[in-house]
Amino acid sequence: MSESQPSSLLPEVITTARLVLRPSRPEDAPDIYEKYARDAEVTRYLLWRPHQSVVETQAFLVSQIARRGSTLDQAWVLTRPGEDIAFGMVGFEVFDQATELGYVLSRAEWGKGYMTEVVSAISGLALANQVIQRVWAICHPENVASARVLEKAGFNLEGRLEKYEVFPSLGPDPHDVYRYVRTN
Repeated sequence: MSESQPSSLLPEVITTARLVLRPSRPEDAPDIYEKYARDAEVTRYLLWRPHQSVVETQAFLVSQIARRGSTLDQAWVLTRPGEDIAFGMVGFEVFDQATELGYVLSRAEWGKGYMTEVVSAISGLALANQVIQRVWAICHPENVASARVLEKAGFNLEGRLEKYEVFPSLGPDPHDVYRYVRTN
């Protein structure tokens, strides 16, 4: 891979046991906004505030779609086979031979094992690529559900990073995070 011509590390469409992960489209904005982007409980431990309107969600998608093909970073919306309604998103950002994983899921879908399935699949595919040696994710120490997803997906707690990240819904000050990692 040359730096002038990035390519995807993982397939554009990924199928798991119960889900289809595909690139986002502009027409996903209403579903994303309604199902999770405006939900303060869903976005509490994310790095962005709840969206105030579907226009904000549209702007996010336009920005994300514009980045495709210009970096190795990838993102997918979560859908069920035959439904094609976005109810979550997973993505990663590449740093040399490592990648940081992030995810969000509609509150109506919590507790069904979907995110563990997705995080396992994405991290497994990334590590099988042989370009990526480490996949990591961070979570707020109070986000017990996210920590459990990472543990069940084969990630190990690497440590606690002090005052590492600002969670806008929790205020302007940086918070500690747990950093989880999965390696080959």
